[in-house]
Amino acid sequence: MPDRYVGHRTPEGGWSWEAAGSPSPQRGRHGLLIALTAVGAVGACLLGAAIILTASGDNSKPSINPSPTAEPTFSLMVWNRETDQWQAENLNLGPATGGVTFLVNIDSAGRTTHEVGISFECAGTGSIELVDADDPAAPLTAPGPGRLRPDATALGGALAAWSATFSGAPEWDAGGNCSELQTLRFVAQGRGETSSFILEASEAADVIGGDRSISVAASVDGEPAQTLSVGY
Repeated sequence: MPDRYVGHRTPEGGWSWEAAGSPSPQRGRHGLLIALTAVGAVGACLLGAAIILTASGDNSKPSINPSPTAEPTFSLMVWNRETDQWQAENLNLGPATGGVTFLVNIDSAGRTTHEVGISFECAGTGSIELVDADDPAAPLTAPGPGRLRPDATALGGALAAWSATFSGAPEWDAGGNCSELQTLRFVAQGRGETSSFILEASEAADVIGGDRSISVAASVDGEPAQTLSVGY
């Protein structure tokens, strides 16, 4: 047993006794408070450091991530009436009469309004006429619209649209010279995931004999133009 005891006056006016050398309750509480305060300070420092590091990491990143190169959202094709297929390559039909049918497919890609520009150039001195497409197999063959009846037509039926309508009358350079480009421009409202447009181009009847060709360039919503050449 301890040899000495130390007395402490209590708040109530009494006395409490404890062995000499034992820490007083007041000192114990004071030490605990100091320890808790130290732990809180360390935690605050660590939190502040984490916030600073996070902010530094965010500042090192660009504010806007560069978007990857966008894939084309449209395609230009020509109807090969010898094989009954659409193709995205230049075509040589050989000696033949009649027009050349073209297809423009547009992937909506979250956009409903499309601005379309199509230009025609030919080797002759005449002009290009837009006429009604006369091959019923063309719209029924993939990647065509898959049905005969279009949802909208323009230019007297020479320009047909599937899953789309026209916003105003298309602008067609009907009196132009095909050796200096003739242009067709229109704005369309897409009504589905893919909008299809079919048109048939033919050289004017006064162009007779010799090798003939038509070159077509199409651009949609400002994307780089796609081109096709057809000889016949």
